[in-house]
Amino acid sequence: MFGLIEEVFVLWSAARAEANDAYDAWCEAPGLDAYAVYRAAEDRADAAETDLANLTAGALNFV
Repeated sequence: MFGLIEEVFVLWSAARAEANDAYDAWCEAPGLDAYAVYRAAEDRADAAETDLANLTAGALNFV
């Protein structure tokens, strides 16, 4: 189970870094296209975070 959690954590971390980069790019050059790229990256990071939370919550169930 730990290997899977670690893998999902790496995926979340990469998605979060991509969203942060997209946000920085949008701040440097505001516009509709840059905002759309940022929002898409943020949505991917949010989905990855949800997957990680669900997986870790399941791993902590001792019942």
